[in-house]
Parts: sequence; C-alpha cells; structure tokens
Amino acid sequence: MSRTERPRPTRRRKGFPFAATVGGANPPLRAQHRGRRGLTFVELLVASLVLAILLAVVHRVIQAVVFQGAAQDRSTTAWMVTGQALSTLRHDLEQAKEVRVIGTQRLDLKLVTMTPALTLAESEVTWQQAGPTTLTRTEGGNTRRFDFAGALARGETVTLKLAGVSPP
Repeated sequence: MSRTERPRPTRRRKGFPFAATVGGANPPLRAQHRGRRGLTFVELLVASLVLAILLAVVHRVIQAVVFQGAAQDRSTTAWMVTGQALSTLRHDLEQAKEVRVIGTQRLDLKLVTMTPALTLAESEVTWQQAGPTTLTRTEGGNTRRFDFAGALARGETVTLKLAGVSPP
C-alpha cells in the first residue's frame, strides 16, 4: 500500500455487532464453527459417571480422616483422664497421714495439707471403685469421677485391688 492510497473502510454486518468484518482477514464467526461438533449425550454421561466416582472416592477419604481424628481425640482424652487419676492418687498417698484399706475396692485416707495461711489442715479422702470402668474420689462431700472407658478395650474393666501393708 502506498502513501497515496487510503485503506478501504470496513463495513460491519447489521444485527451482528461482534461478527467479523466483511473483507477483513478473519472469516465470520459462524464459519469458524462449521464442521465442529459438540459433545454427544453418551460423552456427557461418561464424564458425569467419572466425576461421580471421583467425588465418591474423595468423600470416603475425607470421611475416614474425620473418623480417625475423632477416635484419636477420644483416646487422647481417655489417657489424660488416666494420667490425672493416677497423679491425684499418688499425690493423696504422698500427703496421707493415715491410710485405711476397707475391703478390696475402697481406700480411706487422712491427709495433712498446708493452707495458704501456713497452717496444717487435715481432710479425709475416699477412693473407691464405682463401676466396671470408673473410680471416684470423695473429699469433703465433693466427688470426682474418673471414667476409664475410653482407655480400655471393649469388655475390659478397671479393678482396684488394695491391700494393707504393715510397716517394717
């Protein structure tokens, strides 16, 4: 194209504002799609089936992770209860001035503790088995239950067997 020649103005088709221009380098939009076909119904069904199977597998994996986490939380809580019970029992036995074993499933203790006013105070504590998986600690009318059900396998029980030991 020389400097004296002017480019020809292009005309747009009426009613198709986004269609390619007449005489331009691009053919009309409709002509580009001739000969191509869309997805068939069978192809859509197969794609839907593959997607459904994939979603089912992902759902099962997520569900397994959630259930495993919940089981781990229960187990951790049960072992924390076990640790608290044994720690409390050990503390009580360390503070005991007198220990009485009543039967094989009850322990009465007289404890001596230091008050905030730096005076000695005595209290009575009773430990006993309250069921197949539960121990209780009672002090001054307040009862605390330690349930070991989560830490035990199905069918196992807690057995508190105490025996008096005479000093040497």
